Amino acid sequence: MPHPNSAFRSLYEAIGEFVCEFANMELGIKTSCVKYINSSNDNINIIMQNMTLDKSCDLLRDCYKFNNEDIPYEISDVLNQTRKIAVMRNKILHNGFVPSNGKFINRKFLLMPFREKYTEEAVSELDINHMILDIKTIVRFLSIIQYYSPPRFVGVPVEPPSRDWMKSFQLPSQSPWHYK
Repeated sequence: MPHPNSAFRSLYEAIGEFVCEFANMELGIKTSCVKYINSSNDNINIIMQNMTLDKSCDLLRDCYKFNNEDIPYEISDVLNQTRKIAVMRNKILHNGFVPSNGKFINRKFLLMPFREKYTEEAVSELDINHMILDIKTIVRFLSIIQYYSPPRFVGVPVEPPSRDWMKSFQLPSQSPWHYK
């Protein structure tokens, strides 16, 4: 007998891939933070284990501010898209989306007594695949930054790195994000 949700199998598979890729993105953001902090292993462990993605994004921004540097547009753009995807990820995993008409509908909407007052919140398989593409772009971008940019420690002024190494990489700001 087929599983009752076999019609949604590809949607569930997309959710699974999305969750795995999201974890890679989260690790990439935290690893970028660690690169900017000249600290003991104990402090780095706090960042890697206990800090939320949102706080990690704030920390990365603050590292630039602390050194009186403007955050590069590309990094700011990546962090903004990361947050946008994280909001939807949290809704999917914590609010409980249920399959309906080829998409997932937020369970909270279904439980509201006066639904006509609220906007239905749904995510399709296409939305999930767009988020996966964006996450892969973010992870690739962060990997390149970590590999090519010199270590930059908070409170230690350094010569800003040349942006020439970025030219070979198609920056997210040069190609539109898939997930809007």
